[in-house]
Amino acid sequence: MHWQADARRRSASSPLEARSEIGYVPADRIAVIHIGLGETDRALGYLEQALEERAGFMVYLKIDSVFDPLRSAPRFQALIRRMNFPE
Repeated sequence: MHWQADARRRSASSPLEARSEIGYVPADRIAVIHIGLGETDRALGYLEQALEERAGFMVYLKIDSVFDPLRSAPRFQALIRRMNFPE
């Protein structure tokens, strides 16, 4: 899958996790990289952190296609419920 190779290349060229050790990097941005890499558990962990940080991007959790690979995960469904989106 070319998108995974692209995500790995971007992750290697811009190591957000390493940068987050010396300065603030929004957890939702790191989560998106892990989604692209197919690392569901790590992505969900960062999304949970983003929710705690009240990251603005989280308002798109229910509708943005970037989250499609996570939609069937129970942890993702729990995040949706915690966000208390209107039906």
